[in-house]
Amino acid sequence: MTIGVLLHLPMFWMGRADGFRLADMAMDAEMLWGMALIVAGLAVAGYGLLPKKLDPAGAGPAQRHPSQWSDVRPTCPRNP
Repeated sequence: MTIGVLLHLPMFWMGRADGFRLADMAMDAEMLWGMALIVAGLAVAGYGLLPKKLDPAGAGPAQRHPSQWSDVRPTCPRNP
């Protein structure tokens, strides 16, 4: 995504005489590749936010029966 944004900078700098407006400018290959990389980066970032493995039964830790809690370890020590 960062590379895609950086590929926009040359055209942005070419628009400095027009107040950095890019309207009505023909897009060059760098700008088109930059847009494609931004979209691809957003897709990869969205995929990275998905959980690694979904439980097919849909039973998370809060929905488990107490008889299935034998594998659960306490995270803090108990007071004697």
